[in-house]
Amino acid sequence: MTYTYLPLTQRQAEQIAYDWKYEGDFAFYDMPNDQEDLAEFLDPDKRTEHYYAVMDGTQLIGFFVFEPG
Repeated sequence: MTYTYLPLTQRQAEQIAYDWKYEGDFAFYDMPNDQEDLAEFLDPDKRTEHYYAVMDGTQLIGFFVFEPG
């Protein structure tokens, strides 16, 4: 497996926010469940360049935030 890490696009942020759903206890991570986090995640100025998409070929399979400390 080879993954690539690219800056998260607006389209990817929207896909994660609205299409990714978790079951059971993990539903806590559904973006619409926290309106403040959702607003920050969807606003490119607030999301900043620290958000990255994890890609398996052309498929979005994850994301992460990397903020130097």
